[in-house]
Amino acid sequence: MTTMIKPDISEMIAQSKQSVETGKARLLKVFEFVPDDKLAWSPSPDARTPLQIVAHCGASNGAFATILRGEKLQMPTDPAEASALIRKGGSDVKSREVAIQMVESSTAEVIAALDKVSEDLAASSPDSPFGPIPFTFWMGVPGDHMGGHAHQIAYIQTIWGDFQDHR
Repeated sequence: MTTMIKPDISEMIAQSKQSVETGKARLLKVFEFVPDDKLAWSPSPDARTPLQIVAHCGASNGAFATILRGEKLQMPTDPAEASALIRKGGSDVKSREVAIQMVESSTAEVIAALDKVSEDLAASSPDSPFGPIPFTFWMGVPGDHMGGHAHQIAYIQTIWGDFQDHR
């Protein structure tokens, strides 16, 4: 018989915070290499621009921080409506500086929320428009989310001929 070992919450918090900082650093580093004339460029009418991607990450981090504080996220209950709202997040941002500030400040919110995670909160499964999701999963989402979007920006850069690895 295998004995289950209770995860060390402080270790999980430390790993999550490191993931958030790493994701933010990757996102903002690759974004540095987007020329000003390409900030609003998109490969198709429905694809986000580099500026929208970064602003979306800033907006999303605010939502993730809400969940990580143990607060109820105000989202439509219909998954399609929730997806549309998520997609729209940050789409109104028009400057590099605002998008970067959104990421910086919302990352600080996520870190502050992670610092206050209790064992009871970590054992919960907050509800979402997509059903209940384990809290420990949410702890990893912000860093993974920003890292994934950093890769999207890196791909967009290859479309205009920038094949440099901007890590």
